[in-house]
Amino acid sequence: MSITSNHGRTDAQAHPPHNTSTMAHAHLGEGYDVYTVIFEFTVEPWQQKELSEKIQALVHDIVCHQPGFISSHLHLSQDGEKVINYFQWESRDAFDEFRRDEEKQQRIRPVIGPYKPQPRAYDVVYSAHRNVG
Repeated sequence: MSITSNHGRTDAQAHPPHNTSTMAHAHLGEGYDVYTVIFEFTVEPWQQKELSEKIQALVHDIVCHQPGFISSHLHLSQDGEKVINYFQWESRDAFDEFRRDEEKQQRIRPVIGPYKPQPRAYDVVYSAHRNVG
């Protein structure tokens, strides 16, 4: 099975990218003061693409506009059984404020709730990057 980031769609069909030049960029590793939350979903392989598209729409339409949001990275397992959404927020307070916004949560819950997400907060303690140059 071959998986592409746009599920075979052209960039024009995928959600448009955000202007990252004005947004904070994701940072990994010790010393970065960010709040990291990872949502894990276990799905049947036939559900993976559908859930991925739903998450992309929610992030594009709701999450990325929230104060304190830094980034979201969506990962699909090659066996089709896992969807991982990795979020970074400026602080736990920013994430908690977003979670307390009942109007937004009422839009999100019916979409991802049936997939039984397993969210957890993590401390990033190490990150390695390839040296360029």
